[in-house]
Amino acid sequence: MATRKKTVRKAGKTPARKTVVHKTAARKTAVRTPARPAATPRGVTRSAPAVRGATPAAATLRSAGAHAERLRALKLQLQAAQDKLLLIDPNRLDDVAHAAWSNEIFELSRAINALRNVLLEQLSADFLAELPDIEDASKDLADELQQLEDAVDVINAVAGVLSVIARVATLVA
Repeated sequence: MATRKKTVRKAGKTPARKTVVHKTAARKTAVRTPARPAATPRGVTRSAPAVRGATPAAATLRSAGAHAERLRALKLQLQAAQDKLLLIDPNRLDDVAHAAWSNEIFELSRAINALRNVLLEQLSADFLAELPDIEDASKDLADELQQLEDAVDVINAVAGVLSVIARVATLVA
């Protein structure tokens, strides 16, 4: 955030900033804040279209993916709005406009952070949903690795026997 010019306080007078704060606090409803996305309960998908021949889990995944894309698009729009606001030179604003500008940036930052949190929670939920499959696959890989190690042990044993046979054959010959 850009720094503001300091005002010199004269003895016996209240600072101008304090009066502005009271005025803006009274007019707080006039300052427009961005709409916050409504948080949907986890596991609830309201717009999951039923696809013929598709499993309910597939329809839920498609709906969750579309929901995540809408949230990402909304986050990008909020970031673009914040970038435009940050292009404004705060030194050219009067106190009331500066307070409104600062409040808008603050509210946009809060909304962006809320969307990031929702997206991270959704990513975490998706990962937790996939975790049993990942664990099963890792158990299968561990079993296959054990089979390969057993095969290597057999090959090493056979190679040991063959080297003994080759030594005996050279001694006999």
